[in-house]
Amino acid sequence: MRNSIITLLALALLGCGGGGVGIILPPGNQQPVLLAAQRYFPSPVGAVYSYRVTSVDENVGLSAFDGEEMTYDVQANPLGAGVYYNLQDNADAVIGPAFNGLRFIGCLKEVGGTTSGDTTVSTGNQPEVLPAVLTGLGQQWQSNFTTLRTNSKHFLLSGTSRLAAVEDVTIGATTLQDCLRVDVQFNYGMDRDGDGVNDLELPTAMTGSYWLAPDVGVVQGVLRIAGVTVCEVRLVSASIP
Repeated sequence: MRNSIITLLALALLGCGGGGVGIILPPGNQQPVLLAAQRYFPSPVGAVYSYRVTSVDENVGLSAFDGEEMTYDVQANPLGAGVYYNLQDNADAVIGPAFNGLRFIGCLKEVGGTTSGDTTVSTGNQPEVLPAVLTGLGQQWQSNFTTLRTNSKHFLLSGTSRLAAVEDVTIGATTLQDCLRVDVQFNYGMDRDGDGVNDLELPTAMTGSYWLAPDVGVVQGVLRIAGVTVCEVRLVSASIP
């Protein structure tokens, strides 16, 4: 259960997205100056990020994660291009997300010190954390993809991401300025037999947002189902080389 939740959070908050809840412009309705996309999701090898689940809805089975801290060590992807967010945990079969630049490419699994593939996304359908070129607030991009697992259930996700605002985010005593907020709205289903068809009676609609701080990365995320917040993830600390 723990690993499936971690994977879903990675998919929802880092790997896919959808329509926003409004665009915030500074006085005079002038577009803020956006940085290069990679500045908002640098993912340097050697960085360490710690996040805490700050609020969950006990009605959807996530209450056990309330207050839990998850620490990720960014490593070179041992199976190919990009980087692997290795979850530091004493449990076996620990799963963490992998990215190639701004694209989510799947999840890796570590068992007994050996890393192997757990979940993949086919080339050409890999969802973007951000587009490679940012054109301004209101910019949208779509994500329609299936996560592939051998002899196991697959997640089916589809939605549209939007650059919604540039905002300051306060983490503890630190205020991170000019964070880019991406609002998300998407449907996800489950393909238990690998035939590409959703086995759920209806797809599950989710909304939320994630905030990216310049030269830091993801600092906050909110996930909602039917308008109810089921999970909030916030950065606790970051060590970036």
